[in-house]
Formats: sequence, C-alpha cells, structure tokens
Amino acid sequence: MTPAARLATAALLATTLAAPAARAANVSFGLGYDDLLGNGEGAASFSVTLGSDPGWNLGQVGFGLGAGIEGDTDGDIWAGAGPTVVWPFASHWAATGSLMAGFYAVGDGGDDLGSDLEFRTRVGVNRSIAFPWRMGVAIEHKSNGGLGDSNPGVETVFLTFSRPIAGWGYR
Repeated sequence: MTPAARLATAALLATTLAAPAARAANVSFGLGYDDLLGNGEGAASFSVTLGSDPGWNLGQVGFGLGAGIEGDTDGDIWAGAGPTVVWPFASHWAATGSLMAGFYAVGDGGDDLGSDLEFRTRVGVNRSIAFPWRMGVAIEHKSNGGLGDSNPGVETVFLTFSRPIAGWGYR
C-alpha cells in the first residue's frame, strides 16, 4: 500500500472510529482462540468492540456502526471500523454481525495475512445472562480480500461478554 493510500485509509478509519465512539451504545469483550483452521500456530485472542445505537431499523433488525481492536498472544494486532447489525430474535436472544475494515500488524510468530489492510467479518449469537450483561459466541474471518500478494486469512472464535453503556439496548 502506498503512503498516500495508507494516509487516506487512516483518515477514513479515524473518522469512522469517531462516530461509534461518540455514540457508543454497547461494549463487547471477547476471549478466544485464533487460527481455527490451522494455517499457522494458534494463539489466545482478545477483543474489545464498541457499537453505536442503530442508525436505522428494518423491523427488529438494527443497523449501526462499530469499532474494534483485537490482539493475540503472538503479538498480532488488528483495529478497524464498519457497519454492524443486531437482531433480537427471541426472548433474551440476539444475533449480531459486522463487516469492518482495519489495519493489521503481524507479531513475532503471528499470522502474516499478506496486507496491512484486512477486512473482518464477524457473526455471533448472545443471550442475556444477568441484566445488563449478555454472554455469547462469535466467529470471525480476517482477510485482505485479495488486495495483498497472498491472502491466507485467519479464523477466530470468541466467548463474548457484552452490555449496553448508553442509549439503545436489548434484553
């Protein structure tokens, strides 16, 4: 990626990160395992994600913005932002998803994903355990979408704990 492209992407990312942080409605913490498909060596992972109030709804499905940061015990770090979706589908249950673009730095012994720019797709399900806390599982895939010289991708599974911090929430 050229320096000008990095600068433009950083400016876009910073602008996108500011929106959900200013209107943060939910925070999610994740503990997980990186490299599910065994393309490299697995590592313990952690994540923190902020989600905004939904900007618009389609029935019960809410669409908003989010920002996240992840790391693992190999020293890999990813930070990004993008659209999110929440669907409270049954009493105390919700499905979640996101598609975020972000910067990725490979650590010592980590997963070289072929590019500094990596896209993260995440889907999960969670349940209210003790209001306002929710517990769930999420699985994600990080990939450069073919923008790099190689595109091995990496999958991670998380046990998640989340709660509303302001505004919109779901039981």
